[in-house]
Amino acid sequence: MRLGIMTCQRESDLIRMGPEHHEELGIWCRPTKTRKKRKAFCIPLTREDAALLRRWAETPITFTNSRWLKPIERHRADLYLYSPKGAPYTTTSLRARYHRWLRTDAGKELCRLWQEWLAEQVRKYDPEDVQSPTIHGLRGTGILVRFVSGLSVDQIANEVGMSKQMVDRYMRFRDQVAIAAAGRARLKLVKKGA
Repeated sequence: MRLGIMTCQRESDLIRMGPEHHEELGIWCRPTKTRKKRKAFCIPLTREDAALLRRWAETPITFTNSRWLKPIERHRADLYLYSPKGAPYTTTSLRARYHRWLRTDAGKELCRLWQEWLAEQVRKYDPEDVQSPTIHGLRGTGILVRFVSGLSVDQIANEVGMSKQMVDRYMRFRDQVAIAAAGRARLKLVKKGA
């Protein structure tokens, strides 16, 4: 989840990322879906995210499962995301692994928090009902994190390799809140002036 939020990329790009793509405060990405239109670009990272990626490159992952006799420790020097067997993920296998994780205690807690947040959003905006966050939804989360940190839509689009229109699309609910607040503020000014 963290890699998806810090890079705002699709599953097909997340599974290919590894230490060789990481620079001091950035990670290089060449999106598979838009390869013909867009060449590789560097996604800026915060110092904390860059340090986290350095740790991932050096530290083995310990996989646990109740059906295994003991935890399995694996390390791949070329990928950040890989299976308990040490094999690279495909988009389908990553999604399957994520959905299995959602059935763990930590995953159930995430789903509970997600559903509480979604219920609040339904009261505000009436979006489509979703039971749990998706891996693809991490793109939108990463965009909103960048926006809250003070970046403009143009800066976000440039950093994560999306068009301005796509960034706007991912931020549509945030925009609805701002428009509603601005409308209420204008109404208050009109009432005071009348």
